[in-house]
Amino acid sequence: MIRVPCEFMATNVIPVVRRELALQLIEHGFSQRKVAQLMKLTPSAVSQYIHSKRGTPKINGYEIVLNEIKKLLQAFLTNEKQALNGADFCRLCVSLRKNKTFLELNKELIVKTFHCEFEDMI
Repeated sequence: MIRVPCEFMATNVIPVVRRELALQLIEHGFSQRKVAQLMKLTPSAVSQYIHSKRGTPKINGYEIVLNEIKKLLQAFLTNEKQALNGADFCRLCVSLRKNKTFLELNKELIVKTFHCEFEDMI
């Protein structure tokens, strides 16, 4: 079976990113309902993320992911965007895939030879 990088990211990284972003946004004073709106999730999904029922870290290099999340959050807060979108997550994915330490820590799980067409667009 062919595995693409997005498969690893969607299964293992994006849930962690959503969880951490939800927690950080709530720490910045956003309500759970507003977080759901900003992240284009249901309020119940946000509740599951903030209560660690979804998005618990199962990856190596968690600190690297946290650093990328901080960058995403800072850009979001300073740009006062209406919502986070797919391109935000694609940029985070590309950044992590370019991080040699993250790739090395997860080399058993990530396909490195596949070129993502979105990487050129971001």
